[in-house]
Amino acid sequence: MQASRSLILASRLLVCALPALAASHVLAQTTGSATVHPAPPTAAKSEDASDSVLVIVDGQLVDAEAVEIKRATQIMVWLRDLERLGWGTVEAGPGDEIRFKGASASLQFQKNGGIARVNSLAVRLPIDTYLKDGKLMVPLSFVAKALGFEYETSTKTVATVRTTQPRYNSISGRVTYNGRGEQGIVVRAVDAHYVAVKNVKATTDEQGRFTLSPLPDGEFTHQAIEERLRAAAAELGLKAGQMFQPIRVAVCGRKNAPPLFETLEVVGREACLERIGRAIELLKRES
Repeated sequence: MQASRSLILASRLLVCALPALAASHVLAQTTGSATVHPAPPTAAKSEDASDSVLVIVDGQLVDAEAVEIKRATQIMVWLRDLERLGWGTVEAGPGDEIRFKGASASLQFQKNGGIARVNSLAVRLPIDTYLKDGKLMVPLSFVAKALGFEYETSTKTVATVRTTQPRYNSISGRVTYNGRGEQGIVVRAVDAHYVAVKNVKATTDEQGRFTLSPLPDGEFTHQAIEERLRAAAAELGLKAGQMFQPIRVAVCGRKNAPPLFETLEVVGREACLERIGRAIELLKRES
């Protein structure tokens, strides 16, 4: 009878472990915060919305035709806008090469390239160049510093975003301004490179709350696995060992095995879930 109850308990624990493991492929995140910045109405309708950017040179606002922010801090500009400022002249080079000749240095760029040349010296760009509507966009910080100009960026906080810990491929949060929830704010998920995740966005309600779902699969790492399994054990009122030992036996086939979470990472998410599911079925038949 005692053995039967132990098997039933192990079965229940493994059933609980399944959603915990399934959720752990979303990278663990503690309560965090971020800032959002104003976007022009035309950009707000785009999946790859860019912040509204003001370029000021010597205290004067520049009427730039093409300028945008990438990866939160990199300001990208069209070389022709810099030419109109008198920083230099744009010339076409061989192939996809574009040259920008300033008074103190000559710069060479490749379309969609991550390397530029300053007076023939190859330099890694902080962000790759790209074409936008036929215009070659380059990082302003690189051009300014290469030509010997002082360069500074600043942003004005418009609202604060606070998020909860992700659960089952979703994340919730609240957008506030001066401590009050803001309604109608479009919130998008971005990857580690600040690129918007397609079709994952939400609009805040009257309290400023939102939920982003479904989030795509992330990394199945031992850190994320451990955090999620420990959280699941706490939610169930179990000791960590009560949760971990059945998983160890189900996945590894023995009580003594290498470190559990690193082992689960190496075995892989799909194989772990398959082995746990198989163990659950065996326990059900035994009980």
